Amino acid sequence: MMGRSGRTGAGAVTTAAATVLLLVTASCSAPAPSPRPSAGPDATTALGPARTRSPTPDPSASGPGESPPSPVSPSVPAISDAPLAFLVVGGERFPGEVGGFTFGPYTQSAPWLPARALDTVALEPGADVRIVLDDRAAIEAWSARLAAADDVTGDAVAQLASGSGVVATFAAPGAGDWVLAISITYTGGRGDGIYFWHVVVGR
Repeated sequence: MMGRSGRTGAGAVTTAAATVLLLVTASCSAPAPSPRPSAGPDATTALGPARTRSPTPDPSASGPGESPPSPVSPSVPAISDAPLAFLVVGGERFPGEVGGFTFGPYTQSAPWLPARALDTVALEPGADVRIVLDDRAAIEAWSARLAAADDVTGDAVAQLASGSGVVATFAAPGAGDWVLAISITYTGGRGDGIYFWHVVVGR
């Protein structure tokens, strides 16, 4: 009886060992599962924070009652300065110096400008002279006066010519060293101004 029981126990051990061997073999030969990308915090950290781009506003997509953003306006010239005046002889233009003027809401007072404060323009006696303004204003009426260059206050002023129209036209004075002053009334009731040139005639 004892010898039979010993044989039975040995057979059971052998069978159990075989079963374990089969399980180990099966586990070794099974393919390893493919790794799945992690959606956890580690993946976000590795890739860095997500970046977003703000949409460009569409002016045509404004809601009801809303105005689209206005484009940047080009710079608009101020009118706090008087229009420029030019003495024109032949094909040359010489800018004058403005003295007192009123232009729109702006007013500036100034005394007679002496020759030393002006650029010199050389003219031939009797040359055709024209005075024109820039495109901010037009001439309605004008008056040309003359004083000797050494008359620094304009006390002895002589009338040279006068007229109306968008261009003032007259003949140059006789030989001498002069300050030429042109008083101009602007069209449209916008005001008036006086412009000066130092003219040397026939020298």
